[in-house]
Amino acid sequence: MKIYIIMAALLLNACASNQKVQVWASDSEINQEKDDKTLEKKGIYAHPCGHIKVLSVSSLPAPNTLEYIQGTEPVYEFNRKGKILNQWSMPVDSFVKGVFEKNILVSFGLKSLMISNNGALSPYHQEIPSSTLTQCPSSIKELFKPSEYLRCTQHIDLKTKKIRYFAHESICT
Repeated sequence: MKIYIIMAALLLNACASNQKVQVWASDSEINQEKDDKTLEKKGIYAHPCGHIKVLSVSSLPAPNTLEYIQGTEPVYEFNRKGKILNQWSMPVDSFVKGVFEKNILVSFGLKSLMISNNGALSPYHQEIPSSTLTQCPSSIKELFKPSEYLRCTQHIDLKTKKIRYFAHESICT
């Protein structure tokens, strides 16, 4: 019996592997150095919309948590009236591709990443149906103000088949 418990614990640890994700560097990190070569030595890289750094993490906690990682992109699920229902964080240069119960599926380079409602990360290898752009409610627009990159999308939950709505900033180019 002990062997099964140990094997199960090892398997769970293997599933919670770290992912290298891009996040926005803070102004204080950038302002310490003026040139990109010095920043690159510190792991901070120029990006079309600012500067990023790469972190190795096993989770991306939601914006409304104490564990939130500054520099990640917030994602909000909302109802048609604009009330926030759920929150997640995702890496920079990602977008919501789908939803599976309490998990969002986001672009992650050429792959997909599943992010649970508690922030746990895992690769996702299944096909994801395309989303539809939808009108953002005024309360959601206000939340992202003054962003020019706000994107509201409609997805069909892969498990429940219900329509769900999400807001996040699209990839900056």
